Amino acid sequence: MSIDSTDLKYLPREECQKPDTKIWKVAMWGGMGDWELIQRLNNSYPTMKFFFEEKNINYGVGFELSNPATKLNKEIKKLPIHTPNNILKYYTPISKDRINSERFRRLGKTEAYQSSHIIINEGIKVDNKHLTLLASFVDYKSAYSKGVVGVYSKNNDEDLLKLITVYLNSEFIRYYAFLATSSWGIERDVVKYKELFEAPFLLNNIESYQQKQIINLYNNKLFDKHFNTVNQNIEAKLNEIILNHLSKEDRYLVEHLLINIDLFHKQEKSIALYPVLENQTTEYAEIISSELNDFLGEEDLFVNATVYNINRFTPLMMIKLSHSSTKNKVEISNEQVDDELRKLDKYLWEEKSSNIYFRKKLNFTRGNDTYIIRPNQRRFWSKSMAIEDASELILETLNGLHDEA
Repeated sequence: MSIDSTDLKYLPREECQKPDTKIWKVAMWGGMGDWELIQRLNNSYPTMKFFFEEKNINYGVGFELSNPATKLNKEIKKLPIHTPNNILKYYTPISKDRINSERFRRLGKTEAYQSSHIIINEGIKVDNKHLTLLASFVDYKSAYSKGVVGVYSKNNDEDLLKLITVYLNSEFIRYYAFLATSSWGIERDVVKYKELFEAPFLLNNIESYQQKQIINLYNNKLFDKHFNTVNQNIEAKLNEIILNHLSKEDRYLVEHLLINIDLFHKQEKSIALYPVLENQTTEYAEIISSELNDFLGEEDLFVNATVYNINRFTPLMMIKLSHSSTKNKVEISNEQVDDELRKLDKYLWEEKSSNIYFRKKLNFTRGNDTYIIRPNQRRFWSKSMAIEDASELILETLNGLHDEA
């Protein structure tokens, strides 16, 4: 088994001692940046639950057929039935499924059945090759079973339900649910609605034109009812609107964590372990040099980055940061360093105990140049990692670790 620096987390003892803290779950796949982001958003936005109460929106679980079947209802058997197996993302057409039973162990939220509502599958499903929640707006009367939660507007505000549907399917909610809910990735791949509705609602108090924009995008062929497919270009625009409520740095955290979700579910087949893309090191270099230049401020000294054309099969990837009196764009070097990186890789493995190896990352300075060397895997060269590595270099500089070559 191999571990690396991303597997080591330093957590605040006081927070860890709280019996109701979520920091352990956050730290499993995220870091302190994710923890601080969630805390900040929780303090800045109302929860979805609070928003529902304010907008006269209610919710509840579905019916249950198992014994003891003591509750009688003759109307449910007349309605289309939704189960966790037939819910689609954004919109679910009328199902042909019906039930014969009139007796139930639990009737569920029957008020939701009688009007337009949202159905949420508590189980995690595959959508566009990603595991995610599925929330679906239905504009007709229908019932839903155990494992599904319904959300309805007492004012029958369909536009508001569509807004919530978009939000529940967003990349931000996938990010939040994976980090902050107790079951997904721990016990079983489900997200219980009581925890989900504790998520901060980033669309609270958005401008009316933004709300109309979201509704128009939803109505404008987001979901093709003929082919039951989602228009991914429109979906990307919707995610962009939601994520624009976050800072650039916070968006990098979200993007990085979504890669980690893929790593959790697919293990060695995850794209997180794929070789670095050609433009990825350039983006990384631009961000880390920008962060370091912001730190230097008005010192009349700039950090410029150089990236290398390294073979995708080389185990390590490297960039160089150089100090100069002028600020330049990222330079692409034709220097061949693959052989040296292969040799170096052998020295970055440290045996911690029997069959457990720690793979070290490397920063080293020679003259005015600092070299950053990491495994040739996408997860080490994300935008979020660029900011994290910049902070690490700044700390090392303040501690005098780069004073000598």
